[in-house]
Amino acid sequence: MIILRRLPCLICLCTPLLLGSGLASALTLKTFNGVDGLVESWGIFAPQSTPRTTPADSTAGYHSVLQTQLVRQTRNVPIGDGVVFGYQFRILDQDAYEAWVPVTVHYHHPRTVDHRGQPSTGFSVDITAHRQQDGSFGNGAFYVLREDFEKVPGDWQISVEYRGRTLLTKTFTLYDGTAPASVDVARNGR
Repeated sequence: MIILRRLPCLICLCTPLLLGSGLASALTLKTFNGVDGLVESWGIFAPQSTPRTTPADSTAGYHSVLQTQLVRQTRNVPIGDGVVFGYQFRILDQDAYEAWVPVTVHYHHPRTVDHRGQPSTGFSVDITAHRQQDGSFGNGAFYVLREDFEKVPGDWQISVEYRGRTLLTKTFTLYDGTAPASVDVARNGR
């Protein structure tokens, strides 16, 4: 079960699914002080449940909890109601023995203006990554497009910070209409 915490109206955080090939198929993005950050799956996800929402200090004004499943690995994301994009991640820290570790997810996006007239270019949220059977810590960083004011084309960057350092970063290009003519592969974790 993947649990997502919906952040600013468009953000979801989740516990990653243990997919068949597991960490062997993950993409190592960054290492520091003996800590490895891995992106297990990234792109567009389909919600598998109806989100439960709670008020929050975020772009959309609330968080959501829902289950997701990867639909397509891509960094190009079509703008549409209910589109979920982001990534599932793992943290490998041999010095951490807790059941969970704190992480901060940073969201940076083109300027939006909400229904109250409040501008936003991003926000951050503190979450936890939970210990997996293999000893790594897993969760996800997602955004869910729901409100009209959030549906802004351009580059949307989602970063995971652990122990005060940015461990993972992935950039998604949202488009309205025709997909941008770019290569759909990760370059240096972006």
